[in-house]
Amino acid sequence: MSKALVTFANGETLTIHEGQLLVPLVSSNNCENHKVVFGEVYEVWYHAHDALIPSILHFFAISEFFFTVDNRKKIYNPKTVVTVEQL
Repeated sequence: MSKALVTFANGETLTIHEGQLLVPLVSSNNCENHKVVFGEVYEVWYHAHDALIPSILHFFAISEFFFTVDNRKKIYNPKTVVTVEQL
């Protein structure tokens, strides 16, 4: 199973594996109020030449915040990612 190591600006790391489910949090702006809602669950996929990197970067581009399905108690900010390294 393919894995990647994500390092955040505060030095914290997160290992993401192929097939892992991530949940994006995104802004929902309507006329009455502004709120954050859960986006569609995203499954990390494998690219034949670039492994997990394209999948992870795509997910980060569409997420304002996110959490893993395995741990809903910790929310991450993808804008603070320093590196994504294929393991």
